[in-house]
Amino acid sequence: MGQLITYGLLVVGVIYMCSKSFKYENISRFGWITIPVYCLIMFVINVNLNEMNLIKSGIIVVIGFLIAYFQQLQAKIKFTDEVDKHDRPVIKIQRNWTYVIGWFLVFAASITLQILWSKEMTTQEVITQLSDEIQKDLLVWRSFAYKSSWYIWLLSGINMISYTLLIMRRDKRIQDAIRRR
Repeated sequence: MGQLITYGLLVVGVIYMCSKSFKYENISRFGWITIPVYCLIMFVINVNLNEMNLIKSGIIVVIGFLIAYFQQLQAKIKFTDEVDKHDRPVIKIQRNWTYVIGWFLVFAASITLQILWSKEMTTQEVITQLSDEIQKDLLVWRSFAYKSSWYIWLLSGINMISYTLLIMRRDKRIQDAIRRR
């Protein structure tokens, strides 16, 4: 019964996370800069630099960028006349289906990398990782509480940074919404 409740909560979390992608949300410095930089710092701290890991890192960077490129394809930007408490313009984004599909692709890639490069995973471990990813997406501060393999930190960081940079290329005003004050 307890496992059924856990799975039910997981499904509700996935549905809620997906539904957020179809609503306009404010672009924030914390989610668009701080968390990706934190992921990349955790990558640097956790990686054992050797020739094989450099090759793996190159593959991950390409995967992360390609998924980010796909994720930003349907994103819609809405500019407002509002400013936040730091006097930055409030800009909203609606991510849409490509973002949701990309989120699942990042999850699938992280599971695949973990199986290929680390160990086999049980179904329970996959569900636990999915639960962790949903919690990190819904409760942004949870991103700082998880210990992940270096390649998951790199994939997450590169994907988020690439998404941010690709969205910023659309309009220079987006930089103003996430700049430091």
